[in-house]
Amino acid sequence: MAIAHGYYLHGAIAGGDGHTNVGLANCAIGAINAAVEHIPMLLFSGRTPTTERDLFRAWTVPIGWGQEIRDQTALVREAVKWDYELRFPEQVAEVVDRAGAFTNSAPRGPVYVSLPREVLCQAAPSDGLDQPPLMQPTRAHTSADQIEQAAQILASARSPVIFAQHGAGSAEAFAALSELTQDWSIPVCQYWALGLAIPTDRPMAAGPDPAPLLEQADAILVLDALAPWSPDNHRPDAACRIIQMGPDPLSTRIPVRNFQSDLLIACDTTDGILALKRAIDAHRPADVADRARRVVDVNARDRMQVLDRAGTGGEGAMNKDWVSLCLSWAIQGRDASVLPELGCPMAPMTLDHHRAWYQETHAGGLGWSFPAALGM
Repeated sequence: MAIAHGYYLHGAIAGGDGHTNVGLANCAIGAINAAVEHIPMLLFSGRTPTTERDLFRAWTVPIGWGQEIRDQTALVREAVKWDYELRFPEQVAEVVDRAGAFTNSAPRGPVYVSLPREVLCQAAPSDGLDQPPLMQPTRAHTSADQIEQAAQILASARSPVIFAQHGAGSAEAFAALSELTQDWSIPVCQYWALGLAIPTDRPMAAGPDPAPLLEQADAILVLDALAPWSPDNHRPDAACRIIQMGPDPLSTRIPVRNFQSDLLIACDTTDGILALKRAIDAHRPADVADRARRVVDVNARDRMQVLDRAGTGGEGAMNKDWVSLCLSWAIQGRDASVLPELGCPMAPMTLDHHRAWYQETHAGGLGWSFPAALGM
């Protein structure tokens, strides 16, 4: 499951196949990870037979009875967008087409199909397997009116801030966001980031602590973030206007997530960033020189403190910041991707391209990073 997850991050949609209920139980953590991070994935598993005698497909060993449960799909139902049990071999092509359309529709996520042994033991037609899919996925498109509202809010703000957690979506959007934030002197906080939104050594790259940014912000763009800050510790000003933008800005799978959203924009992250860049470019920046000096000075001071702490972290027992700094030196100048798992903070590292950083998922299903790297 983690290999399929990593394969999508650097390639295309993959599928996984588990062995009946026990295999599906082992797949469940991967499905949860994929669901929380909107990773499309085709998940299949076998289904024990329901016949005990006289047929080729009947139960033959004790494990068949041991793996029978009333509702196998319940193991992953909350983590998948759509599920189905294959009934006839003639359905195979259309069921897979439908699964593919569901998994790749916004917001993306895994889907599940169970495969009963009785059906698997029948001959399946192969006609038409070389044809294109019958169904195409849906996409969330940016609203020009909403994008213009967002541009006006950010352009007129005295202390705008961007919080990003899942990167920029593409190399083009990565460059556009870096340019936008530099032109308008908008700091970017990558709090508990799973992907890189702008290079960590750029002047607008803020420190990892949201508190001082939230204290001053009068406008915030939350860019594809599950939890841009911690409500128990960080609170924006009551008058602050907050824009939530991303594939699923309400995080519809999460029962309780009550972050303020004065403007909600559901869109592909790359499309949203590029549209916002075009919209805000039509506004003439106010005199942001004073803000630029302030933001640059604060960010430079914070980064120097992080690097100083990291540099002394190798004295005596090593700490995580020291490990991150050493790794940053080791990959300097390389087109490398870092997949940490609880042991390597982003803050001391110099990362400069959109595929440089993939943190373990916010779902917390550990053991993810190494097989995800294999998938890449």
